[in-house]
Amino acid sequence: MLAVLAACETGGGDDGGGSNMIDAAAAVPVTALSSCPSTVNATVMDSATAFVPKDSAIKVGQVVKFVITADHFVLPNTLVNTDTMLNVSRGQTKCFRFDVAATYGFLCGAHGFTGTISVTP
Repeated sequence: MLAVLAACETGGGDDGGGSNMIDAAAAVPVTALSSCPSTVNATVMDSATAFVPKDSAIKVGQVVKFVITADHFVLPNTLVNTDTMLNVSRGQTKCFRFDVAATYGFLCGAHGFTGTISVTP
């Protein structure tokens, strides 16, 4: 797949428009941490009908903690730029580090309500 991405690149210089390509070998967008650090940059919890907060904003390299009750579970929302790593089981607390600027969508697998994490440089 990397060869295909490299083959899509055209021209030798920057036209000033920037590049939307991500070097998959250089950056992993989202990393599930083996344990949560004592300080996190945002916390997402669930209520009966929504994530609280629904939308979070962080910077590249920062950590988001998900605290999910037994009534819900988190899956990637494929309608929003997301990462397959965003999975949190029922009743689980889990932390993720976001290393690529983008908007990451997630949803409640039991009820369908959604949320986003916007990561800026």
